[in-house]
Amino acid sequence: MYALPVEQTRWHVPSGSTTAFSWDYDDGRDRLLSLYEKGKQRQWDAAVRIDWSREIDPDNPLQLPDESVAIYGSRTWDRLGERDRATVRHHAASWQFSQFLHGEQGALICASKIVPATSRPTPATCTTSCSWPIPSTRTCRRCSTTSSPTAAGT
Repeated sequence: MYALPVEQTRWHVPSGSTTAFSWDYDDGRDRLLSLYEKGKQRQWDAAVRIDWSREIDPDNPLQLPDESVAIYGSRTWDRLGERDRATVRHHAASWQFSQFLHGEQGALICASKIVPATSRPTPATCTTSCSWPIPSTRTCRRCSTTSSPTAAGT
């Protein structure tokens, strides 16, 4: 399916920080799935927003008018039969989705560069029940505890 084996298609984006993509979601999977579901609910959930019972025309699944095809109205388009026009529509839609996904991939890379540059360490919190932020002096300003701080939320 690919012109080159996937392992030969790596590319690097040099910058002042390291970008690492990991597709191993075993650690923290429940939190990741929860975050994913919240994101879908607040943005766009295909399981809810799409009527999956509708019939789809395989020759024009997006139901776009022929005028949206770049070669529509040309002599080439006029010579095509319906089967070939369906093939052109299919390839045009595939190209359009491919361009969109490449843009999303670029956005993912940009986000992966921005987040480490702008992230701040999680503030330490008091180990007592007050859980107040502890400054670098390691003394809780709220209850004056001098015990070792822990990361927030742990």
